[in-house]
Amino acid sequence: MTGTLPPETFRVHPWPERARGHVVVHVATTLDEMKAGMVATGVTPAADQLACAVGASGREQHARLVAIVFLAKERLSVDLVAHEMGHVAFRVIEQSGLGKVRHWEHQALNPQHSEVHASEETYCDVLERLIGEFWTNFGASGGASS
Repeated sequence: MTGTLPPETFRVHPWPERARGHVVVHVATTLDEMKAGMVATGVTPAADQLACAVGASGREQHARLVAIVFLAKERLSVDLVAHEMGHVAFRVIEQSGLGKVRHWEHQALNPQHSEVHASEETYCDVLERLIGEFWTNFGASGGASS
């Protein structure tokens, strides 16, 4: 990352004590605009990338910045946001001094993800599906309670 930030749509704070850190969220209108924002920040997007969350530890000189999330309105969904915030949660824990999340010691369930952080990606895939199905089923039930 080059030390620059994308246009900031808003910030989210992972801790009740807002001074402990924040996450910059960039919501572009299109995927192309989102990817251009990633490139300008020093992040290389994949051709099929729909969103991205990157940690800021050691790469940014902005006080209390924990991570940056890149999203595009044209592909925005609750489950995709949950997926990216899952990645952010790993970065928050790692950067807060609570110790490393040792997700890389576990084998990935999805053979598509063979990189070092494969099980983190699997976790975020599962979180994305669970959140998506929850809201789909809740909506289909008319918001019923039992």
